[in-house]
Amino acid sequence: MCDDASDVSSEDGTRSLQSLVADANRGRRRQLHVGTAIMPHLLDDLKYEAVANEHFDHVVCEHHHKWEPLLAKRADGTEVYDFTQSDRIVDWARRGGNKVKGHTLVWHVTSPKWIEEAPQARLREAVFEHIKTTMNHCLGKVYAWDVVNEPLHPDATGRLADTPFLRKLGPAYIDDCFRVAHHTDPNAVLILNENKGEGAGLPRGRSAKADALFALSRDLLARGVPLHEVGLQAHFDAAGTGQRRVPTPHSVARNIARFGDLGLGVNISEMDVRAAGLEQVGLGLAQRDAAAAAVFHDTLAAALAQPAFTGVTFWGFCDAHSWCHDFYKCVDRPLLWDAAWRPKPALAAVRRALRGAACSENGLRNAEAAAAAAEGAAEQDPDAFSTAAFGSEELWGSDWMLPEPVEGGAGGTGAGPVAGVSVDEPDWSAGQRYVDVTANVTAHVTARPQPAVHESNR
Repeated sequence: MCDDASDVSSEDGTRSLQSLVADANRGRRRQLHVGTAIMPHLLDDLKYEAVANEHFDHVVCEHHHKWEPLLAKRADGTEVYDFTQSDRIVDWARRGGNKVKGHTLVWHVTSPKWIEEAPQARLREAVFEHIKTTMNHCLGKVYAWDVVNEPLHPDATGRLADTPFLRKLGPAYIDDCFRVAHHTDPNAVLILNENKGEGAGLPRGRSAKADALFALSRDLLARGVPLHEVGLQAHFDAAGTGQRRVPTPHSVARNIARFGDLGLGVNISEMDVRAAGLEQVGLGLAQRDAAAAAVFHDTLAAALAQPAFTGVTFWGFCDAHSWCHDFYKCVDRPLLWDAAWRPKPALAAVRRALRGAACSENGLRNAEAAAAAAEGAAEQDPDAFSTAAFGSEELWGSDWMLPEPVEGGAGGTGAGPVAGVSVDEPDWSAGQRYVDVTANVTAHVTARPQPAVHESNR
């Protein structure tokens, strides 16, 4: 029953995430998933396995489908593919009825070290052979692949990353990898995966990487490359500043909508939210957890309202087993359960966002219906999506962050700032009052109409 889309009922507070997604999928053209990254040795932990089975319908190998981790050394020093660990995850997922996405075929960070010295012809042959070997091994078991991961430079200027693939094969290596992948498995959903490209239209150049990802995707499609979906990683830091600042819900919604206009699906592919940095400005554990929970809720609520959105995968689900601890050299709480398996405010926030996807405030059952309503409204106000979809008390809530920045002045007209509305970024550390994620948080999201999905972009 959908009597209050902004609240999580006592029943919803115990329901599995995948059951809430099943509700949200009723009548939805692009079916949603809720997934997690899995490490094989953790499946020996009965609690870990039980929670993963209960809550997630979509699985990704966190590490063991990447190129170098798939290679084992023979006694003579030569390399051979060893799918033992990745197969363990895939077989476990399939026994539970879960879909599996492969991550990732081509990423310079986890490629064999010898690619740095390989001549052009050898590298091209090796990359294509790796794609074919990996996909053929998983044929019929893995429905989608992150074909190329993080092709853009981490400096957020929008240029391609300086990798052996780019230096030796040229920018067309991206096109070629997708074409080889499609030829190997014509039924696979092929994805371009990138980080720090989640928000469009942000000030001070903070959307440069998102704009570059959009331009790259558009150009790939124009060249007939079989690209079907874009993955936005969403490794967020609630204390981030500058290029690391969390994008606003408005910017996330707008970004997904423009990819949808190309006929592409969009998924949030590696989501976690760090908040340890907020301790440096005097925020206690409860406040840090509330800030992280608000990021989970607000980002997902904005995404779920977009017809092009296909789902979210969390990069793990228990704080005891997050990559963040080793990578960032600090103890953080970036996931949905804490290290002692206690559900966190983040879990309640995700539940609320999923409930809102099934039962929107105006009673519409799904994003397509909401989009139809928005299309009618857009005829009255063509700029509604970019200027009025989110008010000053929008998904961020009130009294804990600065308002959404006004881009281009009042209503985007260039008339200058609106009185009383900050043109600066929302500041996670401004003020001491944070949204109580157990209270009602109303989501006001306007969805765009979904264009036809071309067969080539399935």
